[in-house]
Amino acid sequence: MLTMHQEVAPAPVTDAIITDAHARVDLLESAMRSCLPSVELETVHHFAPGVYARELRIDAGVLLTGKIHRTRHLNVVSKGRIAVWSEATGPMMVEAPAAFVSDPGTRRVGFAYEDTVWTTIHPTDETDLVRLEEMLIEPHESVQVTGAGVPEHVLQSLLCILVDEMTDDNDGDDVEVQQ
Repeated sequence: MLTMHQEVAPAPVTDAIITDAHARVDLLESAMRSCLPSVELETVHHFAPGVYARELRIDAGVLLTGKIHRTRHLNVVSKGRIAVWSEATGPMMVEAPAAFVSDPGTRRVGFAYEDTVWTTIHPTDETDLVRLEEMLIEPHESVQVTGAGVPEHVLQSLLCILVDEMTDDNDGDDVEVQQ
Protein backbone atom coordinates (compact mmCIF):
# COMPACT_ATOMS: atom_id res chain seq x y z
CA MET A 1 0.00 0.00 0.00
CA LEU A 2 1.03 3.56 -0.62
CA THR A 3 1.85 5.80 2.33
CA MET A 4 3.29 9.28 2.56
CA HIS A 5 5.17 11.15 5.28
CA GLN A 6 3.81 14.41 6.66
CA GLU A 7 6.46 17.10 7.03
CA VAL A 8 6.92 18.15 10.64
CA ALA A 9 6.72 21.89 10.00
CA PRO A 10 5.85 22.86 6.43
CA ALA A 11 7.45 26.04 5.17
CA PRO A 12 5.19 29.01 4.47
CA VAL A 13 3.82 28.86 0.94
CA THR A 14 5.54 31.43 -1.27
CA ASP A 15 5.29 32.17 -4.99
CA ALA A 16 8.60 30.33 -5.50
CA ILE A 17 7.34 27.22 -3.70
CA ILE A 18 4.06 27.31 -5.63
CA THR A 19 5.88 27.65 -8.96
CA ASP A 20 8.17 24.72 -8.10
CA ALA A 21 5.24 22.66 -6.81
CA HIS A 22 3.18 23.38 -9.91
CA ALA A 23 6.10 22.33 -12.13
CA ARG A 24 6.39 19.07 -10.18
CA VAL A 25 2.66 18.41 -10.55
CA ASP A 26 2.94 19.13 -14.29
CA LEU A 27 5.72 16.53 -14.49
CA LEU A 28 3.62 14.02 -12.54
CA GLU A 29 0.62 14.64 -14.81
CA SER A 30 2.78 13.98 -17.87
CA ALA A 31 3.98 10.69 -16.38
CA MET A 32 0.43 9.71 -15.41
CA ARG A 33 -0.86 10.37 -18.94
CA SER A 34 1.93 8.34 -20.50
CA CYS A 35 1.83 5.18 -18.38
CA LEU A 36 -1.63 4.73 -16.81
CA PRO A 37 -5.10 4.38 -18.35
CA SER A 38 -7.35 7.40 -17.86
CA VAL A 39 -10.74 7.12 -16.16
CA GLU A 40 -13.86 9.27 -16.15
CA LEU A 41 -15.11 10.34 -12.75
CA GLU A 42 -18.73 11.11 -11.98
CA THR A 43 -19.42 14.75 -11.15
CA VAL A 44 -22.71 15.87 -9.60
CA HIS A 45 -23.66 19.56 -9.50
CA HIS A 46 -25.81 21.00 -6.69
CA PHE A 47 -27.33 24.49 -6.55
CA ALA A 48 -28.99 26.47 -3.77
CA PRO A 49 -29.56 30.22 -3.44
CA GLY A 50 -26.07 31.78 -3.45
CA VAL A 51 -24.27 28.39 -3.40
CA TYR A 52 -22.79 26.03 -5.97
CA ALA A 53 -21.43 22.62 -4.88
CA ARG A 54 -19.41 20.39 -7.22
CA GLU A 55 -19.37 16.79 -6.00
CA LEU A 56 -16.70 14.46 -7.38
CA ARG A 57 -17.08 10.71 -6.90
CA ILE A 58 -13.66 9.06 -6.92
CA ASP A 59 -13.37 5.28 -7.18
CA ALA A 60 -10.89 3.42 -4.98
CA GLY A 61 -7.57 2.98 -6.80
CA VAL A 62 -7.77 6.26 -8.74
CA LEU A 63 -4.75 8.56 -8.86
CA LEU A 64 -5.75 12.11 -9.79
CA THR A 65 -4.80 15.74 -9.89
CA GLY A 66 -7.35 18.35 -8.93
CA LYS A 67 -8.59 21.43 -10.66
CA ILE A 68 -6.86 24.71 -9.85
CA HIS A 69 -9.48 27.00 -8.29
CA ARG A 70 -9.38 30.79 -8.61
CA THR A 71 -11.19 31.38 -5.31
CA ARG A 72 -11.04 30.48 -1.65
CA HIS A 73 -13.65 27.78 -1.07
CA LEU A 74 -14.83 25.02 1.22
CA ASN A 75 -13.99 21.33 0.67
CA VAL A 76 -16.03 18.52 2.20
CA VAL A 77 -15.01 14.87 2.04
CA SER A 78 -18.20 13.04 2.98
CA LYS A 79 -17.13 9.49 2.19
CA GLY A 80 -13.90 7.54 1.87
CA ARG A 81 -10.20 7.73 2.52
CA ILE A 82 -7.78 9.50 0.20
CA ALA A 83 -4.07 10.35 0.40
CA VAL A 84 -3.63 13.96 -0.70
CA TRP A 85 -0.61 16.15 -1.42
CA SER A 86 -0.59 19.92 -1.94
CA GLU A 87 2.12 22.57 -1.75
CA ALA A 88 0.36 24.09 1.27
CA THR A 89 -0.03 20.94 3.38
CA GLY A 90 2.42 18.41 2.01
CA PRO A 91 1.14 14.83 2.13
CA MET A 92 -1.77 13.93 4.38
CA MET A 93 -4.45 11.31 4.69
CA VAL A 94 -8.00 12.67 4.50
CA GLU A 95 -10.71 10.47 5.99
CA ALA A 96 -14.42 11.22 5.89
CA PRO A 97 -15.97 13.10 7.44
CA ALA A 98 -13.64 16.05 6.84
CA ALA A 99 -14.05 19.72 5.91
CA PHE A 100 -11.41 22.36 5.22
CA VAL A 101 -10.80 25.58 3.30
CA SER A 102 -8.66 25.84 0.15
CA ASP A 103 -6.88 28.97 -0.96
CA PRO A 104 -6.81 30.14 -4.59
CA GLY A 105 -4.22 28.44 -6.79
CA THR A 106 -3.93 25.28 -4.70
CA ARG A 107 -2.97 22.16 -6.65
CA ARG A 108 -3.61 18.73 -5.22
CA VAL A 109 -2.66 15.19 -6.09
CA GLY A 110 -4.64 12.35 -4.58
CA PHE A 111 -4.78 8.57 -4.42
CA ALA A 112 -8.12 7.11 -3.28
CA TYR A 113 -7.74 4.12 -0.96
CA GLU A 114 -11.54 3.86 -0.73
CA ASP A 115 -14.42 5.13 -2.84
CA THR A 116 -14.41 8.82 -1.98
CA VAL A 117 -16.89 11.69 -2.33
CA TRP A 118 -15.19 15.13 -2.42
CA THR A 119 -17.31 18.28 -2.74
CA THR A 120 -16.13 21.84 -3.32
CA ILE A 121 -18.55 24.57 -2.24
CA HIS A 122 -18.50 28.02 -3.84
CA PRO A 123 -20.47 31.22 -3.07
CA THR A 124 -22.18 32.21 -6.33
CA ASP A 125 -25.60 32.62 -7.88
CA GLU A 126 -24.33 31.37 -11.25
CA THR A 127 -25.88 28.10 -12.48
CA ASP A 128 -24.42 27.81 -16.00
CA LEU A 129 -21.72 25.10 -15.83
CA VAL A 130 -19.59 26.61 -18.61
CA ARG A 131 -19.67 30.03 -16.95
CA LEU A 132 -18.93 28.46 -13.53
CA GLU A 133 -15.86 26.72 -14.96
CA GLU A 134 -14.64 30.03 -16.44
CA MET A 135 -15.26 31.90 -13.17
CA LEU A 136 -13.91 29.36 -10.68
CA ILE A 137 -11.27 27.25 -12.42
CA GLU A 138 -7.88 28.13 -13.93
CA PRO A 139 -7.49 26.80 -17.48
CA HIS A 140 -5.66 23.50 -16.97
CA GLU A 141 -6.52 19.88 -17.72
CA SER A 142 -6.48 17.79 -14.55
CA VAL A 143 -5.68 14.07 -14.84
CA GLN A 144 -7.51 11.03 -13.49
CA VAL A 145 -6.00 7.59 -14.01
CA THR A 146 -6.55 4.17 -12.57
CA GLY A 147 -3.91 2.80 -10.28
CA ALA A 148 -5.86 -0.45 -9.88
CA GLY A 149 -3.70 -3.38 -10.94
CA VAL A 150 -0.64 -1.16 -11.32
CA PRO A 151 2.33 -2.44 -9.33
CA GLU A 152 2.88 -0.43 -6.16
CA HIS A 153 6.44 0.45 -7.15
CA VAL A 154 5.11 2.23 -10.27
CA LEU A 155 2.72 4.33 -8.17
CA GLN A 156 5.51 4.98 -5.67
CA SER A 157 7.79 6.15 -8.49
CA LEU A 158 5.15 8.52 -9.82
CA LEU A 159 4.48 10.02 -6.41
CA CYS A 160 8.19 10.34 -5.62
CA ILE A 161 8.12 13.23 -8.08
CA LEU A 162 6.25 15.08 -5.32
CA VAL A 163 7.36 13.46 -2.08
CA ASP A 164 10.97 12.68 -1.23
CA GLU A 165 10.37 10.06 1.44
CA MET A 166 7.92 7.18 1.16
CA THR A 167 7.56 4.06 3.25
CA ASP A 168 6.16 0.64 2.52
CA ASP A 169 4.14 0.20 5.69
CA ASN A 170 0.47 1.18 5.87
CA ASP A 171 -0.01 1.57 9.59
CA GLY A 172 -1.08 5.21 9.21
CA ASP A 173 1.36 6.52 11.82
CA ASP A 174 3.37 8.49 9.29
CA VAL A 175 0.63 10.67 7.84
CA GLU A 176 -1.48 13.45 9.27
CA VAL A 177 -5.14 12.49 9.30
CA GLN A 178 -7.57 15.29 8.43
CA GLN A 179 -11.02 14.77 9.98
